[in-house]
Amino acid sequence: MFHNTLARMLKSTFSHANGTKGRRRGWKTPDRQLECLESRQLLTVTLSPLTSPDLPAGKTLYVPLTGVDSGSADISYSVTSSDANVTASILSGGQSIAMTVTGKDSQGNDFSGTLTFRLFETLSPDTTARIKQLVSSGFYDNLTFHRIINGFVAQGGDPNGDGTGGSGTDFSDEFNTTETFNSRGLLAMANSGDDTNDSQFFVVDTDLTLAQMPQHLNFDHSIFGILTSGFDTFNKIMTTPVNGSTPTNTVRITNADIIADNQNGVLVVNAPNGFTGSSTIEVTATGGGNAQDVESFSVAVVADTVNDKAFLGDVQNLTTPVDTPITFTVQGIDLESDDLTFVVSDPATFTNPSDTGSTPNHLTVGIQITPASGNTPSFATITLTPESGFEGDIEMLIGVRDQTNRGNFTLNSRSNYDTQKITLTVGNNVAPTADAGGPYTIDEGSDLTVSATASADADNDTLTYSWDINGDGTFGDATGVNPTLTAAQLSALGINDGPGTFPINVRVDDGHGHVTTSSSATLTVNNVIPTLEVTGPTAGTAGESVSFSLVSTDVGTSDQNGTFTYTIDWDNDGTDDETITGTSSTTVSHTFNTIGTATYKITTTDKDGGVSQAVTRTIDITEAVLPDGDVEFVGTDGSDRIRLRFNRRTRMVRVFLNGELADEFEVTGTIHLDGGDGDDYIRVGRWVKYSTVINGGDGDDVIIGGMRSDVIMGGAGDDILRGRGRADVLVGGDGDDKLFGDHGRDVIIGGAGADELHGGLRGDLMIGGETDFDDDAESLLAILTEWKSRKPIDERIANLTTNGVGTNGDIFLDSSTVTDDAETDKFFGYYGHDWFIDFPGDQIAWKSIYDRYGLDGTKKNA
Repeated sequence: MFHNTLARMLKSTFSHANGTKGRRRGWKTPDRQLECLESRQLLTVTLSPLTSPDLPAGKTLYVPLTGVDSGSADISYSVTSSDANVTASILSGGQSIAMTVTGKDSQGNDFSGTLTFRLFETLSPDTTARIKQLVSSGFYDNLTFHRIINGFVAQGGDPNGDGTGGSGTDFSDEFNTTETFNSRGLLAMANSGDDTNDSQFFVVDTDLTLAQMPQHLNFDHSIFGILTSGFDTFNKIMTTPVNGSTPTNTVRITNADIIADNQNGVLVVNAPNGFTGSSTIEVTATGGGNAQDVESFSVAVVADTVNDKAFLGDVQNLTTPVDTPITFTVQGIDLESDDLTFVVSDPATFTNPSDTGSTPNHLTVGIQITPASGNTPSFATITLTPESGFEGDIEMLIGVRDQTNRGNFTLNSRSNYDTQKITLTVGNNVAPTADAGGPYTIDEGSDLTVSATASADADNDTLTYSWDINGDGTFGDATGVNPTLTAAQLSALGINDGPGTFPINVRVDDGHGHVTTSSSATLTVNNVIPTLEVTGPTAGTAGESVSFSLVSTDVGTSDQNGTFTYTIDWDNDGTDDETITGTSSTTVSHTFNTIGTATYKITTTDKDGGVSQAVTRTIDITEAVLPDGDVEFVGTDGSDRIRLRFNRRTRMVRVFLNGELADEFEVTGTIHLDGGDGDDYIRVGRWVKYSTVINGGDGDDVIIGGMRSDVIMGGAGDDILRGRGRADVLVGGDGDDKLFGDHGRDVIIGGAGADELHGGLRGDLMIGGETDFDDDAESLLAILTEWKSRKPIDERIANLTTNGVGTNGDIFLDSSTVTDDAETDKFFGYYGHDWFIDFPGDQIAWKSIYDRYGLDGTKKNA
């Protein structure tokens, strides 16, 4: 029967929160539901050019890899070196700090940008753990860079803003033989002496040669990361006007966060002692869709002319009974394997740079040194003999130096030593017991309070507590007997997603050399279901698409940043009609065809299967009115035979459905035919003198147009479309279609699938992939109107590709509206000057020297 309302095939569109759009199309399945295809887009990855200073032989060079994937997909890096003596690898693991900074540049202009630092978590685990705690607590937010010396460093992280402040908690130096100041952009701890690290840090200038590198800082300052992106912003920091080293305008850290950086990386280059030469380093960045970019540079390996300070291995507090000597060993690490001197001194006599120190009271010290041999560093065997009858604590500094005097004092002066402070407890003190409490259970996104109150010490010593909350073996995630960690702090530790379990341990120190680690308590993190907000119109028109905004909120960080599955029951009959996957902010469109109040219901499901409460809404659907003179016919969901014929006696158009006359009508406008589901045969008779818009719907359809300009859309299925008019638009849709133009300048679009596109007697526009306009008859007619105009082909191509002004208005064919369907399409141009918009893998079987190719309309040889 005929309708005055426009009842079209249901279509769904979606858009991502990042602005990219796609169109959901379907293919026929046994249960006749639509399965959706994601939108296609051309993915690219870009790796910034690589440079580096010279590499001193025997040391390690770190080079930032700054990458960008157009689709924000993870970027992986691989590397090769042309000389086997020079090894190159990619630093594995490690979270990053994203630090937003504002200030004024050298011209007095305001700037704002983000510095991204990759943390060296495997090289400096203790330092990075403490820094992550400070960042996660918001400590660095609104602090400043208070000291800037162009050609040297930018220093910040002091709440006093003048280099005198900190968080109030010092921690020890952490050195590694692979971490020396011969790389650009290194992130390191500022301090006022050995083991006085707190919150202040500095960043080495990124525009230095090897000779300008601050290698005099080697093994005096702990290195814990490197700048990997934000170099333009950092350059503005380094060149901001200063008074001495104090910026004349505030350079502020507005915000700092711990992030998982999936774009940037760090290249690690090594060369052995004694080697000099050069090597070409080639790095390949691989992003989404296996898109790649390759950059290379030459690194020169030169002799290391710097004699670095020696530094101590880790030294622990000690305990011994009364009248009992204790012997222990301590390593002294020296890159040059120099002869080393070890010392045990009273802290009170070994404080100032010029101090030479003395033996601690109540103690006799014996030191035997074993020199370095091969890869084995030097070590000292130290025997401490307490004074007879003495009981109590003895503080001391263990120190090591090489034989180079680096100061203005004597060789034995404090300034030449690396030291660690320890306590020797003399007495019959016993170790404490450690109890991590628990078990603990929280919901994701919640705070956590842990308790070690069940720990005990028989000597009533004052205990200190250090926690490993996430089970990675690194303590210091929290301190204190009863600490509370916020959701942000837990997230920084990787505890941001449920369901999951984590072992919790506490380490208890009595200050007398006894450190006890508890057995593990269990932390269970429950998944929390998301919430869904649906916004959209409360009224619509039958047959016209309406859009709804879907916003999912999940307290779990990884859930919120992950994908959500939206399940929609459009008619509230208890059966799900559509399921889409998207981000936390997604748009869905739907066409309601029934007049009245429609009720629909939507849920969202997080990646862990947590299903939200259903959101139920209503929308009032009113009748749609076709333009004056237009009529529409809609077939059944079966396999129909629909024929249009013109009765020349009555001047009426007659419609035959499956051999029976369905109706006849007078037409002064456009005829709209919708075949519905099924394998349909639709034919417009040659005497029908009206334009038609035909949609085959689902199924393998055969559609033959009339003698006027028609728009024929095959829909899903393997369709055969033929346009017989003066100039037609043929759109294959999903499936492997065959499309045949005819007499006029036709616009032929294959859509998704391996299609055959046959032109006709005049020059045709043929597109192998998909366009954003494949379901939009009005836009398709705008393209056709320009294409069939009498303008020269080059002018028509220019107008249709944004390089001119044509009757197509703002409807353009370019890389943002035309996408490759990744299938092999075949083009048959036949006669006329054709324009083939083809993609890699497509085949052009019939062409001439007059044809144009690609989105730019390039002319090639036949």
